[in-house]
Amino acid sequence: MKPSRHPVLKWTGIVLLAIVVAAVLFRVVVGYWADSKLQAELDAIAARGEPIRWADLARPPIPDEQNAAVLYREAVRSPFLKRISDGGAQLRDLLLSREWRDKHKDTLEQLLTDAEPALRLCRDARSRGRIHWEIDFHLAPEEMVPSGAGNAGQTLVTLICLAAISAHDRADDTEAVEYLRDAMAYARSLHHLPLLISHLLYLSNTDRIGQTVEQIAPSFQVGKDLPAVHRDKVQALVGQLLDEGPVRAGLLRAFMGERIYTATQVRERTSERDLGNLFGVAGPAMGILLRPILTLEGARVVAFEGLCVRDAKTHGTKDESFFAIREAPHQQLEDEGVTRWISTVMIRDIKRVWDSHCRSTACRRMAGVALAIRLYQTDHGRRPDRLEDLLGRYISSVPNDPCGRTHRPIAYRPNGNPPLLYSVGEDAIDDGGAFEVSAWGNVDSRDEIFFLNGDRPRAKCKADEPEDEGDLHSSDDVFFFNGDRPRGRFKRVEPEAGE
Repeated sequence: MKPSRHPVLKWTGIVLLAIVVAAVLFRVVVGYWADSKLQAELDAIAARGEPIRWADLARPPIPDEQNAAVLYREAVRSPFLKRISDGGAQLRDLLLSREWRDKHKDTLEQLLTDAEPALRLCRDARSRGRIHWEIDFHLAPEEMVPSGAGNAGQTLVTLICLAAISAHDRADDTEAVEYLRDAMAYARSLHHLPLLISHLLYLSNTDRIGQTVEQIAPSFQVGKDLPAVHRDKVQALVGQLLDEGPVRAGLLRAFMGERIYTATQVRERTSERDLGNLFGVAGPAMGILLRPILTLEGARVVAFEGLCVRDAKTHGTKDESFFAIREAPHQQLEDEGVTRWISTVMIRDIKRVWDSHCRSTACRRMAGVALAIRLYQTDHGRRPDRLEDLLGRYISSVPNDPCGRTHRPIAYRPNGNPPLLYSVGEDAIDDGGAFEVSAWGNVDSRDEIFFLNGDRPRAKCKADEPEDEGDLHSSDDVFFFNGDRPRGRFKRVEPEAGE
């Protein structure tokens, strides 16, 4: 038998044939295994009676005249909110800094005057009591957030909180409480969206509400005669801040929606054709190889999010701490090897979500307790010695610290300098509410601190004499709502001794 004159070509063909056979076997065997694992996860979800399609989470529409979301959309679409949409950071400065509000008092008054139509819509929306957000489930989660529930909504909540502070400053605490309840109603409306990003927006909005309560609660005037606010209204706000039912339902709905999105993407976006389009000439081969891998990783991510759904169901219960909830899913997934390869890209940073949830939950609960302390102080002329003294008339139970390793209440230092409430923070280590004031004038602490005297250290801004060239130099991107850009420069200064 004559030897082949082209042995290289012969062996090249054999190798290519072997590669094709191996790819086909890989596609058939691993693909079947991956499809089976994904289907097993979906079957387990269905067996538990949990939603596996967007239609399962969809809620029936309601008439526009009964739908609060219609008014919220109208509020955020107002020309005024569109005009100030680039000034979100500066609105936060106004919200957090009394010095900044005093410096720009006229601007703030004009701002709230212009915002009055939007604020009135939010008040009317609260009276409707029913809400239905329209969602296009064919989009990515960050694009599903409907008009009225996204960043413009955060600007709206900031304006409502500024209106509450302004009402308090002019001794109209009845209106201040009503504004805070408007803000809470809007924030809680986001629980109706089955999206994890909407829950993060809810947390951001409740942070603003907590920061507002921290500033005005110490000097709330509570009584039966105007301009003091009637205690029943304050008690209602306390109840809203400490009510975990809507938060638990919203968090569960958000994690279920995240799982549905993952499962939908795996089933509808991992065909050989879709994957092949990403790789040009090598597309068909890459599609065959990648589909089983992505399906398998998708099944693992669905399992991961299933753990989060399970933990969201236990949210707020006394038999399990948030710390365990935050750590357990990641530990289990690491043991199973879920957090390797492509799944590290596919999954959301759930631990970051839990951390944000715990931190914001602590702030919200401390705000509710601070208002209850103010009611007690009004009745007794002093703060309570222990939070347990509030039980019965002021609160039904002392709220847990959501960041603690075990079941423990929010910490209370009535005789501290300054007096404060605090949570142990993300590291779950009790530092006794210790804090320092940084060079920039901010509170630096590993605990989450709520100042009961309303005097949280803040960074300050000071205007220098105008420079020759008349330019404005700032470490921040400064936006002037009144269009009157000053000629001078702003600089950060350290707090003076004793401040």
